[in-house]
Amino acid sequence: MTLPTKKSRSLARAALAMSIVCGGCGAAPEEAAGEPATTTAGRTVTFEEFLGTVHQEADGRYIYDGDMPAYSMGELRQAWERMYPPNGALTAFPYNAYTDDVWPASTKLNITYCISNGFGTNKQAVISAMSAAGSAWAAKALVNFVYVPSQDANCTSANTNVEFDVNFATSTDTLASSFQPLTPRPQRTLYIYSVAFNPGTGWPLSGLLMHELGHVLGFSHEFRQPGASCTEGGGGRPITPYDSGSIMMYPWCGGSNTSTLSQSDMEGATQQYGSRVWTNAVSPGGCGAFPGGKGLDRGQTLSSCNQRFYLQHLPNGNLHLVKVDYTPTGSIHTEYWSSGTANQAGYGMYMQTDGNLVIYTGLGRAIWNTNTWGNPGSYLAVQNDGNLVIYSPSGQPLWNTGTGGQ
Repeated sequence: MTLPTKKSRSLARAALAMSIVCGGCGAAPEEAAGEPATTTAGRTVTFEEFLGTVHQEADGRYIYDGDMPAYSMGELRQAWERMYPPNGALTAFPYNAYTDDVWPASTKLNITYCISNGFGTNKQAVISAMSAAGSAWAAKALVNFVYVPSQDANCTSANTNVEFDVNFATSTDTLASSFQPLTPRPQRTLYIYSVAFNPGTGWPLSGLLMHELGHVLGFSHEFRQPGASCTEGGGGRPITPYDSGSIMMYPWCGGSNTSTLSQSDMEGATQQYGSRVWTNAVSPGGCGAFPGGKGLDRGQTLSSCNQRFYLQHLPNGNLHLVKVDYTPTGSIHTEYWSSGTANQAGYGMYMQTDGNLVIYTGLGRAIWNTNTWGNPGSYLAVQNDGNLVIYSPSGQPLWNTGTGGQ
């Protein structure tokens, strides 16, 4: 983290909020009924504005960007997401084209570190600040930063008894620097520079280290996204809607917080590493139906009994319904419907016992629901005709995606 050399312009974002009424969203202390769920926040063009540039041909195809076809609203939304990427409060560093840069399950609960004796009289302050910063990330997400004092006497990047070392360096303009999870051990050093101990930096030491440990967990700067007044090269995968209060922002780039993790920081961390405070969804198994009390975690699917359709909760938090067409050379997967909740830190989809289908974050905040609460005993069906329907116990349809007859 480098201190600013000139005054930065404030950030400007286009945002559109969609209100949801979620009277049956369960025990979620962070969520009040009717709280807006942002679906297009941070994009330079909202989905509604994008639709204003689309026309439909007589054969039903949608034409966008001049000459590009789409065959459903789901495909249009995917095109919009590609063309106008959001500005996520937390943005994951990519490891490759397929996976994010995160600590493996075997390490995430024991991310060990030592603290160099080179900090002199400031060492105790570093010990305390590292403890506070690590505890902040571990309070809601399934990660643990573990200090190993016995390794302090040999606290260098060559010490393989710990996952990383915390070391002192001298600088007049850089506060701290760190690394990403899958960086080779010789480069896994968190540096705190001399200027960080000077008054007036704008960052308490614990807040500064929360920011740096965010990088250690695999999160990049908020302002890496397009359109920000402070920019960096590269990119990543947005996890949450834009939040100027993210600890991964800089105050001179429009950030409003240097001392605590924001709610979206914690939600994004739980999506990447798992939640300490919210129960995972329990898959119904079998095919075709979700009784109350069952659901899907990210990456899980439930197929129709004829195997032609499946409902999937994607790793990015989006819930979508997909048709499978089998060909002699393989299969074609076409999205027919989605919840539109990509990159909002959706943690699990739950068919509740009150009849409401809800997507929650890892903190238990509802971001989408079917507003069918108050109907205990209802169930969700992934039908053989391609329709996704919630039925009451008497067989009355309460909600559906309108995708039947396929």
